[in-house]
Amino acid sequence: MLFIGLVFGCIGYGQNIEKIIPSTPKAASFDPISSMNLGIPSNTVAPSTIQFSLYDQAQKSKRQLAQYEKDRKAIEEQEKVLNDLYRDVGKSMLTVNYAFPNSRARGARYYDQALDALLAINPDDYSIKEATFIIENAFYENTKNFDEFDGIIKNTGSFIREAIKQQGFDMENDLTKNLTIYQYITDTLTVNGKTHYPYTYDFDDYMGKESWDNMFVHKLMYEASGQCNSMPRYYLIIAEELGANADLAFAPNHSFIKFKDGKGDWYNAELTSGALMADALMLSSGYIKAETVGNGNYMVAQSKRQVMAQLLNDLASGYISKYGIDGFVEKVINESLELNPNGINGNLLKLNYQLALMSYVASQLKAQHPSQLRPYPKAMAIFSDLVEQDRRLKEIGFEEMPKERYEAWLKSMEEENEKQEQRELLRGFKRTMTIKRPGNE
Repeated sequence: MLFIGLVFGCIGYGQNIEKIIPSTPKAASFDPISSMNLGIPSNTVAPSTIQFSLYDQAQKSKRQLAQYEKDRKAIEEQEKVLNDLYRDVGKSMLTVNYAFPNSRARGARYYDQALDALLAINPDDYSIKEATFIIENAFYENTKNFDEFDGIIKNTGSFIREAIKQQGFDMENDLTKNLTIYQYITDTLTVNGKTHYPYTYDFDDYMGKESWDNMFVHKLMYEASGQCNSMPRYYLIIAEELGANADLAFAPNHSFIKFKDGKGDWYNAELTSGALMADALMLSSGYIKAETVGNGNYMVAQSKRQVMAQLLNDLASGYISKYGIDGFVEKVINESLELNPNGINGNLLKLNYQLALMSYVASQLKAQHPSQLRPYPKAMAIFSDLVEQDRRLKEIGFEEMPKERYEAWLKSMEEENEKQEQRELLRGFKRTMTIKRPGNE
């Protein structure tokens, strides 16, 4: 998973070049063979003496040729070593950017403003409605109107209050409020002749790959279609409007709502499939490890501070979808991890940032193999950070969930919603709700 085949080793660097450049070997000297230099005296000798003299000279010439060939190959090898060395030295003189250039796109400034606004908020006490609007409006380059956004939320709150009143339930009962919000999002609800139909799951682009604003509450409110990011966020906004206690929770690639009944028992509102789920079914994906529950990542109600960290992750993701990765993204990630150091989503975003940075640096160096990065200590440091971040993710229990497995898991929850137990559970909830008797107002 980690890094497209680049596994780098260490190398000692900084030696004196003069000390590591070998001296050029010289070819052995020898006398060229010619008809005037065969070692034959001018006076006549016996034929056998001439034959021995010719043989000795031929052997000597053969040895000289062999030595010459050996020296020639040695010279070629040393020249190759020198050329490689000069090439590496030349590379080290290149200007390499070890950080992303900041985007100067026109709309990038709206993200700067949004980050400043989020950082000015108390992470332990804030409005999820206002924070959500800040993030989505940055994507829309400050073209959205908060009063219009707020007005839709207030009208939704009024509709749900009237539904509670019409059914004769106590508006102050927390379970009543949560179940009516749940009904509003997942079922048909008619109040005073006005019918609200359930929101549908956007199977076409539930990961926001075609358009990131498919992840937004704005899109859900205006098109009545959303996914596991926008639906739980909208639920939290409505709960805030009604004063209901509800919490965000995560599973791999997924978010949902947790709330308590009158006895203090937790229930999971799975809004994409419209079902109330027990923990056992939520855990059935097989990608939720014990450590991810123990460290507060999965299946656990998130604190306001943890939710703010996720809002910052959303801000960074929206920026990436429009302008790509640069120093702004790193800044937002660092703020997120300061709020929630063990957060899987923030740490995963950091890994992706470091992976992109490593690829950016390697492409400048035209590095296709680990050995090609040896002359660049800064590049090696970036890779070391990448390896450490991958180790960090494994340490907190992250395991990537394949898209097809996630879709199968969603399907299993949708099938769960069709079971009789779901209907019985809802009927049981309604029996436990406090009824507002006439005259008790």
